Amino acid sequence: MRVHDVRGDARGVRLPGRPLRPAPARDRGDHPGERAVGRPHPAGRPGDRRGTGCTCRVLRGDRRGPADRRERGRRRRGSCAAPRDARIGSLVRGLSLGDAGQPGDPDGGVGVHGVTAELEDVLFGYGAEPILVDVDLTLRGGEFSVLAGANGSGKSTLLKLMVGLLRPDAGTISVLGGSPTDHRIRRRIGYAPQGLRLATSLPVSVAEVVAAGLAPAKGLFKRMGGADWSRVDGAIDAVGLGHLSAECLFELSGGQQQRAILARALVAQPELLLLDEPTTGIDQRLRPALADEFRRRADSGVTVVAVSHDPDDFHTVCDRILVVVDGRLKQISHEEFHTHLEMAP
Repeated sequence: MRVHDVRGDARGVRLPGRPLRPAPARDRGDHPGERAVGRPHPAGRPGDRRGTGCTCRVLRGDRRGPADRRERGRRRRGSCAAPRDARIGSLVRGLSLGDAGQPGDPDGGVGVHGVTAELEDVLFGYGAEPILVDVDLTLRGGEFSVLAGANGSGKSTLLKLMVGLLRPDAGTISVLGGSPTDHRIRRRIGYAPQGLRLATSLPVSVAEVVAAGLAPAKGLFKRMGGADWSRVDGAIDAVGLGHLSAECLFELSGGQQQRAILARALVAQPELLLLDEPTTGIDQRLRPALADEFRRRADSGVTVVAVSHDPDDFHTVCDRILVVVDGRLKQISHEEFHTHLEMAP
């Protein structure tokens, strides 16, 4: 009886990586004892580490920053390593503008002093009670405005109108030359809402949350390149979280989470930056550095609007202070701002 040697035959075992193939001009049937030789892996593009043996991760096709930093972060956080489940990645990428902001296209811009946003006779209310009445406002490139007012006066509502999350009952709103409800306009806006509204069970890192801010400009299914991750690192460093970029976001303090959301609003270099109580939960010692960062953005031509109750946060760096009183906007001086706070309920 003839025994067939099956060493050269496929056995149904699936090996990791590329399938092994025989070398050119070699008949595997004539040499059953020899292993097939696979093709060498092509050299990756600059910034592409696919050939280094790393695993494809959520929101990214290569490693998140320097390899050693990622490995250290993975060992430190244990079960909170970057998720392998693509479902989690889609959740992070798909965060709505109202959850953590959708910063915009890094190209283009209105330039310093160009009109960025214009509101005319805007009326808005929740139900029958108007919150904003006959609001007129012009914002220009390179301008840093602080928006103040009592709780419930309509400050956050005004930001949501400018970012397209709400629509006015009457009047017109023009942002970056178009409607804020247009997704092409939204991509050019950076928005950081007050507080964090994400499912706390998602094991995502700071870097992954910040990287999600590039999704509107890049598209949901495009790989992140080296330049993209350099931009992410720069935004994280700008808010002082560079040493925590690989950490699980929801293991951090509330102030650190808030800074991560600010970095997400900054990462795509938006032309209009809307910040709702950006210093909430952040240590007083760290606030001046954030104020200086927002001022630098304004000096580069970005329009910055920050809601704030604390005059000490931005009074030395802002260009003007706007206060919402009885549904209407009024520009006041720094001295009047202090008086307004003392009189506020």
